[in-house]
Amino acid sequence: MLLSLSTGPLVAKKKAGDEIRRILAVRSLGICAAATPNTRSTMRAAPWALVLGACAAATPNTRILFGSCNKHDMPQPLWPSVLERNPSAWIWGGDIIYGDYIAEWLPKVLFKPKGPAYLVEAYDRQNAVPGYDELLARDIPVIATWDDHDFGLNDADATLEFRDASLAAFKAAFPEADRGQAGVYSARTVDLDGGSVLVVALDMRYAKTPYDGPAGDGDFLGEAQWAWLEAVVDGSTADAHVFVSSLQLLEWRRGKAENWGRFPKAKARFIDVVARAKSAVVVSGDVHMAEIAGARCGSKLLLDVTSSGMTHSWARQSPVFPKYTVAPILTNGMRLAQRLLPFPYLLKDEGSGRSQNYLGLNFGELDFDFANGTLTARIFSEDGLELQHTFALAALGADGGAACEPAGRDPPGWESAIRFFLFAAIMAAGIFGAPLLVLGVCVKASLARPR
Repeated sequence: MLLSLSTGPLVAKKKAGDEIRRILAVRSLGICAAATPNTRSTMRAAPWALVLGACAAATPNTRILFGSCNKHDMPQPLWPSVLERNPSAWIWGGDIIYGDYIAEWLPKVLFKPKGPAYLVEAYDRQNAVPGYDELLARDIPVIATWDDHDFGLNDADATLEFRDASLAAFKAAFPEADRGQAGVYSARTVDLDGGSVLVVALDMRYAKTPYDGPAGDGDFLGEAQWAWLEAVVDGSTADAHVFVSSLQLLEWRRGKAENWGRFPKAKARFIDVVARAKSAVVVSGDVHMAEIAGARCGSKLLLDVTSSGMTHSWARQSPVFPKYTVAPILTNGMRLAQRLLPFPYLLKDEGSGRSQNYLGLNFGELDFDFANGTLTARIFSEDGLELQHTFALAALGADGGAACEPAGRDPPGWESAIRFFLFAAIMAAGIFGAPLLVLGVCVKASLARPR
C-alpha cells in the first residue's frame, strides 16, 4: 500500500498526499499507472512499479465506482487505488463521515450525536483528504446518499430531532443533491461507452419509521420518495439502472442488523419498482465488508453488490475497539461466521467456489460493457482485485410479481441448526477458553517457583 497505518493520522495523511501528488506529477508527463483489473497491485512491495509503467491503451469510459463507511478522521488508504481505476462516476453509499460517538458500552452500546455543527465541519475535513480532494478536482461526478452515522446518529430515523439541520449540512456538502426535496434522494444519468446508466440514490433515513412499530409495517422511504422513485423509473430511457441503497436489500441476517428485511412490505414494494427498470442492479453499504449477492426473481437475477468499509471493516477494526482483546474477537468471529453460517444469497466464484465475500477495507466497481451486453462487478482492496463476477445485463433485475429466492445455497433447517451450534461452541471456547488457558499457565508458573 502507499502508506503505513502504523503512523499517526496526520503523518499518514501527509504521506498519502505526497504520494498522490508524485503520481499525478508523473502522469502529467504522459505516463499512465492504471492497473489491469485481473492483476493484484504490487504497490505494497514496490509503490512505483505501476506508476512508471506505460499504459497499453487508454482507460475506457465504462466504470462506476462506489464505497461507504468512511470515517473522516481515520487514514483513508484506498483513494490512490480508486483514482487508478479512472472512474466515470463515484457513488457514496452512506456513512461518508461519522457524526456520532459511543458514549457507553454497558449494559448496552449507546451512541450519542455530535450535532449539526460537527457534521458541517466533518464534511469540510473529508473534502480535504488527500486522494479524495483529487477525485473532486478531476470533476468526476459524485453521487451521494447518507446512512445513519452521517445522518447524525446510529440507526437513526425520522424522529431525529435535528434531521433538518442534518439535511442542510448534507446539501451544502453535495449541492447537486438539493432539488428542494425533503431528503437527499436523487437521480443522475452517467453516459458511458456504448450506453447510459441511470443512478438512483435512495434516502433511507429522513422519512424512515422506527423499528418499534407494528411488525412488517414500517417504511424506509416515505410516500413522497416512493412517488418520485416510481416516476423516475417509469420515465427512464437509460440502458441500465443502478439503485443506491445504504442498507442491504437481500441478506436478512435473521433480523439482527439493519436491512430491507426489517420492513418486508417496503422491501417487496421496492423490488416491484426495480422490476420496472431495464438491467437493474442494487449497490449497498453499512455492514463493514464487501459481498456480491443475488436472488432469483422469476427469470431475472436481482443483484445486490455491497461495498462497505473504506477506513474500518471486520478485518480492520476501528480504534474504538481494544486492539488485543475485543478487536480480534470481532474479526475472527466474523471470519468464522462467514465459513460456518448459512448466507444463502451470497454468490460463489464460478472457478474456485469461494463465497463472494471480503472482510478487509474495500471499494466496489461496476464495469459496463454495452457492446457485449455484460456487467462485471468487482471488489478491490489496497492490494488489488479481491472479488469479481460477470453477468449478462439483460438478465439483471426482477420479473414483476415473481417470488424471489436465494441465488446461493439455502441449507435445510437441520443443517442450519448444526452450523449455528458449531459457531456458538467455537466462539465460546475462544472467548472463555483463552483467558482460562492464560490463567492456568500463570498459576502453574507461580506454583513452580522455588519457595
